[in-house]
Amino acid sequence: MGLFAKLYGGSWSLKSTEKLSAVEPNIKSAVVTEGKFGKQVCCTMVSGETGYVSLSRDSKLEIGEEFPVANASVQTLTKSGEADILRVIE
Repeated sequence: MGLFAKLYGGSWSLKSTEKLSAVEPNIKSAVVTEGKFGKQVCCTMVSGETGYVSLSRDSKLEIGEEFPVANASVQTLTKSGEADILRVIE
């Protein structure tokens, strides 16, 4: 059971959900792009800087589509022994 627990040591659970605009109010635009582990959102800030965050696997948005920042939320997922991860969902 020790090996099984190490390989499949539980699943991620929802820790919190917040409005994206409250967490990061300086997003000028956002578009869905391909990431290393699936789709992600490339956010361009008012300052011109860019940042990336994973897109929820439940999203129906396709690569190249504009991400609706105004109605979006950020989900923080947690798992024992791992760093929290963030995902955005429209």
